[in-house]
Amino acid sequence: MTDKSVHDLDILILAPLGKDATRAAKVLEDYEIRSEIMEDVSHLCRRLKKLSGAVIFTEESIQNGDLDQLLKTLSKQESWSDIPLILITSEKQRFDRTKKIIDHFGALGNISLLERPFSVMTLVTMTRVAIRSREKQYQMKKLFETLNIELKSKDEFLSIASHELKTPITSLKMRIQMKNRAIQKGDPSVFFPESVSRFLGEVEKQINRLSRLVDDMLDITRIENGKLSVSKDYCELGEIASIVCQNFWPVVDALGFSIELDIHGKLFGFWDKYRIEQVVTNLISNAIKYGNSSPITLRVFKDGAYGVITVKDSGPGISEKDQRKIFNRYERGVNDQSNSVGLGLGLYISRQIADMHQGLLKVESKLGEGALFTLRLPLHEN
Repeated sequence: MTDKSVHDLDILILAPLGKDATRAAKVLEDYEIRSEIMEDVSHLCRRLKKLSGAVIFTEESIQNGDLDQLLKTLSKQESWSDIPLILITSEKQRFDRTKKIIDHFGALGNISLLERPFSVMTLVTMTRVAIRSREKQYQMKKLFETLNIELKSKDEFLSIASHELKTPITSLKMRIQMKNRAIQKGDPSVFFPESVSRFLGEVEKQINRLSRLVDDMLDITRIENGKLSVSKDYCELGEIASIVCQNFWPVVDALGFSIELDIHGKLFGFWDKYRIEQVVTNLISNAIKYGNSSPITLRVFKDGAYGVITVKDSGPGISEKDQRKIFNRYERGVNDQSNSVGLGLGLYISRQIADMHQGLLKVESKLGEGALFTLRLPLHEN
């Protein structure tokens, strides 16, 4: 429900005798309060299932069977809902019937009494109070829905995080157990330089993976608490891109594809070198992960007052629907979700870092034509 619909709440009027309903509706209209006249109790009960502000009804409009029907409908309200009811009572000599109606409502009805004769301003004031109360209820409903979405996201994140953290730990544990068994059997090949090197390489790989996962978890916590900070210094964009590429070259060589680095001139600005490296690392990691081993091109160039880094792959591309989602938290992939790894935080964190530099991070892609990620950062050249 949007804010506009909250302020458009209708007052439902049930007053079957004379011109009570039309008169009440006209009075409310004069004070810019929307209303809708109900034909009977059945009509009212059906209408209560939709967006509504309050109910004004007369004592004469409720018979014994009607009262049961209305009470049954009110009993089915959602937990957040307690629609205000304004009962226009009969003359004082019929107080017993009014009391009977009130007693029947018990805990089910948020009911107020308006005794005849009453002034126009009394009706208007009571109606405005009822609308205000109802608006607060809808606001609470919206808050609860938002909290439920957040809790669901947190649960999904914890599930993903526990799985992702367990994977490198399990791998490390298995390799250590295998080494221990070989040592216990007296296998001398365990101590061969090639064997030790492979073992240490795998250990380092899994430790780096754990480190990245923990860093992402810490960063998302800092972002949510407004404590993610950047430490800007005067640095050169091409140098940052070169360092990141050098870190990836052993990986891409092992996988059998390439990263082409294309730098046009030296571009300087005040940036957090570590954080920009983090963004570029994430973009290349995603190109490797989702690019189906296609060649990756990393370009650095100037565009007006901005230094630009682009990362391009020739993989299957990203649909328009996924392009709208991938910068959200906990989105873990754009192709085959079953094969994706990580916490789904990389692009979300990367965009936050770009924003903190007054920059921009975006994606352009068509299915079957790869993906192009662009990071734009403001320059500050002497």
